[in-house]
Amino acid sequence: MRLAVALAAFIIAIAVCGHPAKADLTVCNKTTQGQIDVAVAYHYVSGTDRYSRSEGYWNIPQGECRNTLALTGYEQVFVYAWVAADKTKIWSGANGSGHESGAKQFCIDPTGGAFDYRGDNAIAPCDSPTESRMFRLAGTADQDGDYTYSFGD
Repeated sequence: MRLAVALAAFIIAIAVCGHPAKADLTVCNKTTQGQIDVAVAYHYVSGTDRYSRSEGYWNIPQGECRNTLALTGYEQVFVYAWVAADKTKIWSGANGSGHESGAKQFCIDPTGGAFDYRGDNAIAPCDSPTESRMFRLAGTADQDGDYTYSFGD
């Protein structure tokens, strides 16, 4: 009987410790540009297990933050944003010399409508009417807690 209880406790401990904690990705608008519309994405790789997701848009007023995706830990987190009033002001993974280090292309709704693409539908090449955009690498989520990314001028 003691052996059965000890074995059950061991199995529960492995099950609980084997899964990363949930963490929320919070995005903040510290620009002077007014509201920004933000799309976020993540790419998870563990050995041969790969998964991607892109979702948007969160409307974030100047000086405020919004919780976006719930993360499970160890995802590479990417962000893309534009100023709501003037979509020519963009924060992305593209820069004047090509691409920022670690940038990755994800699919978005180019009209600014809500979207949630998962798996192969989240990464380029994208099926019409979606379009790919270069997202900047915000960092890598871990299992130690929430992750915050701030946009500034």
